[in-house]
Amino acid sequence: MAPDEEKEKERIMSLSQLQNFMKRDPEAYGPEFDQQWSHFDSQMEMFKLKPQKPSSSFSEQVMFLAHVAPSFPDKAKALPDLLIGALSDHFEVMHSSMRTTLVQALILLRNRDQFPCSKTLPVYFKLFRSQDKALRKSIFNHIVRDIAHMNQKKRNQKVNYELRDFFFAQMKETGTEICRHACAVFITMYRQNVWSDAHVVNLMSSGLLHPDLKVAAALAHLFLGNKTKGLEGILDESDDEDEADNINEAVTGIVGAKKTGNRVRKLKRAKKAAKKAAKKGKNNTNVVSFVAIDLLNDPQTLSERLLQRMSKGGEPFLFRLLMLHLVARLIGRHQLQVLNLYPFLQKYLVPTQKEVTKVMAALVEASHPAVPPEEVRPVVLHIVRYFVTEAQSSEVIEIGLNTIREVCARSINILTEEELADLCSFRKHKSKGVMMAVRSLINTYRELHPQLLHRSLRGREATVAVSRGEVQAPQFGEMQASEKIEGLDLLAKKSKVEGDEVDLMTEKVLSPDDFKKLRKLRLQKSIELQMGRKRPAEEMSSSSSSGSDSDEEDERGLTGRLPDQVSADMLSATPKRARTKAERLARARPLDKRLVHQSGLRAPSHNQKA
Repeated sequence: MAPDEEKEKERIMSLSQLQNFMKRDPEAYGPEFDQQWSHFDSQMEMFKLKPQKPSSSFSEQVMFLAHVAPSFPDKAKALPDLLIGALSDHFEVMHSSMRTTLVQALILLRNRDQFPCSKTLPVYFKLFRSQDKALRKSIFNHIVRDIAHMNQKKRNQKVNYELRDFFFAQMKETGTEICRHACAVFITMYRQNVWSDAHVVNLMSSGLLHPDLKVAAALAHLFLGNKTKGLEGILDESDDEDEADNINEAVTGIVGAKKTGNRVRKLKRAKKAAKKAAKKGKNNTNVVSFVAIDLLNDPQTLSERLLQRMSKGGEPFLFRLLMLHLVARLIGRHQLQVLNLYPFLQKYLVPTQKEVTKVMAALVEASHPAVPPEEVRPVVLHIVRYFVTEAQSSEVIEIGLNTIREVCARSINILTEEELADLCSFRKHKSKGVMMAVRSLINTYRELHPQLLHRSLRGREATVAVSRGEVQAPQFGEMQASEKIEGLDLLAKKSKVEGDEVDLMTEKVLSPDDFKKLRKLRLQKSIELQMGRKRPAEEMSSSSSSGSDSDEEDERGLTGRLPDQVSADMLSATPKRARTKAERLARARPLDKRLVHQSGLRAPSHNQKA
């Protein structure tokens, strides 16, 4: 080892020992700190002359001072400004190792609260332009951890507003990496429930119109309530490529490296299965949050501007489809009037369109009772004409019927009696999926508008309700105001209390358990109308015991609730069942047991001949 290298190694070892002594007893080592600071000054001047040259001694000196600076607050208070100035002036030509060292020193000083958070943010966002992926990731993780830690115990609203304004200004920058990282900070802070108020939500909403597609797409996922989507690809360009490389490496290890005909086929199948598994892992949650979209101040203007952006074209179809879903969610959730959307959707409603179910899901979410029926009716008739016809396959017919059912459930006055009768004629279709879709459509009209159905399709309960005047034909724009709690008479009957003699609203205070029973009784009444009959006692008891006790489950199927999300999978056709020999035998065995039980015979045991 050369003498200079030995001397440098001894100096570094002595620095680590001196660092330990200074932390233990700062007052006794004041002169030594002044000596090291003087050494740091001279090395800083040399660094400024040649910033592109790495220096291990300067790096060690910087980290040494960063560790001992909290022990000498008065003498080391200028250290953060010196490091920030060096980074800001020379980050473009600086060696990557030196750049990383200075950033690590600043992170160490900030973690020990040696300077405010806002002081380093401008230089950090300059560093987001660098090609060092690891450095960008380290800085981003530090920023979000720092802000979350600041708001963990006590929230300083003034500092938070200053930080929000800074990040919002960065989102308007022309630099792609800068605006993407600012957007990623907003999304991360929102999902960690650090910044989740209406002010932040409305700041983020302006990014939906950002020219960068990744920024707009990430925010669209946030407003659509997707908790696991949005940040993929916004921070790094090569995420998808890395994932593809990982998949290729994994499947190559499975099937072998040598390319033969059989192995190529195995490789193709394994790669397809790996991609499917990776996609399933990313989309393993169906939880959707409506909080962000409900906090918007001006959803009408936002939806109109987003629709205007989609109408121009020139952007990828999948991106426009994502924004289309967001516009539909805005319209349905806030009951907006954006009448240009429906003819725009109609252009994409063709059976040959690959993503037609997503377009149909957008149509469903954009339908609500306040939309004039004459605006939605042409689109529904278009679906009837091109989807619900004998010329199409059973899958296409089923998708069309499912869409019509969901749209008409939200805006009932669309179909006429003759048109509904034509759709109901498919209940005798050879496809079981089509039959189920038609029955579901009939059940919807039994509850919401039984007068439109033929008498033979109304069912006993709906027919009795119509004859008694309990069900009125819905009118567009009509608001039904109730003078009592809906379903209170059902609760009175259940409790064996005469509703005329005792007014439950004034004589009794309803408990949470009473309201829970009330919701279940309303749901039961809704199901009875749809099924066309009263449910037997054993059926009701089994469904109530097997059902969920949560309020969300109890509210399903009840009218008057806020619209829920609709996905393409909900409208898709029922998948065809496999017809392998093993599955046919598995299905036949429980059927044989039921037949034996019904006939009163006992099944032979293993030790007894049949």
